[in-house]
Amino acid sequence: MSPSKLSGVYMGRTIVRAGGLYPELCLEPDGCIHIPSFKASGQWKLLEVIELDNTRHDKRHYSLLEVLLAPEKIPWKFKNGTQKSFIIDWDHGTHRRWASPPHHIY
Repeated sequence: MSPSKLSGVYMGRTIVRAGGLYPELCLEPDGCIHIPSFKASGQWKLLEVIELDNTRHDKRHYSLLEVLLAPEKIPWKFKNGTQKSFIIDWDHGTHRRWASPPHHIY
């Protein structure tokens, strides 16, 4: 991943998934997601992250900028270890909410 800067802050991040063929994905500053050994196509993008409340309703939406600047401030898991915040992406024209495997961004 090539270093990118916005106001002097490195903006590239890593998406970690517990399982799957590629357990780590690259998140570029423009929101593009790609497998580390491949170039980003521009057809797979992170749109936002949604935090759910205890009743599984949307509690808070984190923009791409918030995700890039401070992913550690997003509560990725409930106290019992289940996923609390979910990535919303756009993949070749389809909006998706990641459900599994468990994931986070650092």
